[in-house]
Parts: sequence; C-alpha cells; structure tokens
Amino acid sequence: MQGLAVIQVEELKTLISEVVRAELTEHAPRLSEPFAEFPELLTRRQTAELLGVALATIDNWTKEGRLLKYRIGPVVRFQKSEVLAALTSLQRFQRYPHLQS
Repeated sequence: MQGLAVIQVEELKTLISEVVRAELTEHAPRLSEPFAEFPELLTRRQTAELLGVALATIDNWTKEGRLLKYRIGPVVRFQKSEVLAALTSLQRFQRYPHLQS
C-alpha cells in the first residue's frame, strides 16, 4: 500500500492538463480539420452525406452550379474543399432565401 504524496498545486494542474489533452487527442475528432474522415475526392454519396442531403439534391445543386463536379472517366467526384466552401454558401442561402437568384 502506498502512502499519500504531497504535490504542488501547479504540478497537479500540469498533470491534469496532460491527461485531459491526451484523452481529447485520442478520442475527439480534430477540430482544426473538419470532416477529416472524408477523402479529398468525394463520391456523390459521400458528398450527400457530408452535406446532409439526398442524392437528388446533389444532382440539382450541380445542375444549378452550386456544386462543381469532376468527371474522371465514367465516375463523378467532388473536391472536399469546394464542397465545404459550398456548404457555407448554401447555409447562407437557406437562412436568407430572398438572396437567391
């Protein structure tokens, strides 16, 4: 059985900070890198999942020019950085429908 140890308050704060930081790093998603689990080139389904919309909505937004798609042979891909940028724009339009053209 171990005895009680006396430590300084600052040392205790440092130990607690280190443990909390280690746990957050292990279990929390990276806040600086949103949607890090998605690849850089997204399928239609991944794009719909990221934006929280149906596949038909992705098709409509592509036709309307709200999203840019890339053809690689027979497949269509969306660039994650552009989808995330479009997300901000799309949210603005949803909040302010009178701004839509």
